[in-house]
Amino acid sequence: MADIIKTPKRLLSYVIASDDGLAPNIDGGVCTLSVCKPIIRKTAQVGEDMILGFSSRWHGEHRLIYAMSVDEKIAFDAYFNAPEFAMKKPSDTHSAGDNFYQPTPCGKSHYIENTHAAHFNKKGKIMSQTSAPYALIGRRFWYFGDNAPNVPFCILKDTDIAIPGQSRRAHRVTDDPEKIQSFMQWLERHPQGIHGTPRDCVPENHDKRNAYKAEQARARKTGLNNT
Repeated sequence: MADIIKTPKRLLSYVIASDDGLAPNIDGGVCTLSVCKPIIRKTAQVGEDMILGFSSRWHGEHRLIYAMSVDEKIAFDAYFNAPEFAMKKPSDTHSAGDNFYQPTPCGKSHYIENTHAAHFNKKGKIMSQTSAPYALIGRRFWYFGDNAPNVPFCILKDTDIAIPGQSRRAHRVTDDPEKIQSFMQWLERHPQGIHGTPRDCVPENHDKRNAYKAEQARARKTGLNNT
């Protein structure tokens, strides 16, 4: 295992469309990312990168859901078989576990036998996610969930940290040392660990999301009618 990083060399930022306890997963007091963002999981560098997950616009686009250092990067096979991560396997009482990719007997691909897994019987999802068959492990992390704080604009100004712009689909990479240091100084004012419940597990947020989508639909319809 690599030494836990203090100041990362890169910040890898993306927007969390769904925050329900699956990705990231914080079971057992360890932050893991083994579902979603295959490009990040494939390219992340152990001991050098920090992953940042920002919220959707309906919740606040400058709000930080979580941050985790990339302390380990292990193959799905090792992740599935590691006793340390057994608590992250889905069950009938906890479907948000992210440890469900089993190696096939030939060892050349993966499948999902656990019927409680989020991607059970979803061939397209399995093909996409197993294109980067790695789980990222963060022992140094900050998880805020619904209590996500706003990153100050003075830190985000002239950066891609919070994924600015109309389209926020692809992840962004920040490697400017001064900008990284500024962000880390703000982040480290917060204690490490878990500070909230997953955003999408809060009932009131379902109404907020639906209201935002309805507003956006009305805006698009108005725009079409004015053309």
